[in-house]
Amino acid sequence: MTVRVIYRAQFRTAANLAEEVLPLTAGSLLTSLLTEIVRRHPSLEPLLLRDDGSRREAVLIFVNDFAADDSRPLVTGDVVTLLAPMAGG
Repeated sequence: MTVRVIYRAQFRTAANLAEEVLPLTAGSLLTSLLTEIVRRHPSLEPLLLRDDGSRREAVLIFVNDFAADDSRPLVTGDVVTLLAPMAGG
């Protein structure tokens, strides 16, 4: 199966691309996608994951425009958006 990943803000800069389509094993969870993203783009690891390999709490992840947790199963055609926290006034 394949899913489309959209990189926003700092993720876009660190990955040096706005989006890509990634292959995954059928039935993969969001956490498997995060592992694959870091494997392909090691520069994203410090932004995305803590030292223990879990997702940083401040990272926002949406699947098909809805907030998602790491245990969410993915299906072919899903669109996953990664958004780093931003500050401003």
